[in-house]
Amino acid sequence: MTFERICDVAQHVRDELASVRATGFPKTSGSRGLHIYIPMPARTPYAAGLIFSQIIATRVAEKYP
Repeated sequence: MTFERICDVAQHVRDELASVRATGFPKTSGSRGLHIYIPMPARTPYAAGLIFSQIIATRVAEKYP
């Protein structure tokens, strides 16, 4: 996948997060590429964060197949 396409997807994720009043920050990580860091309230269970991320990813994938 091209870096341009990765940036497009990151922008779609940003827009989806904004639609639910959440904020994400791009983060580079050595050999794994780019990640999006989404701050969560203190003591948010891991499972809740995972489900939230999956919902955002699913919504983006449905809108931009």
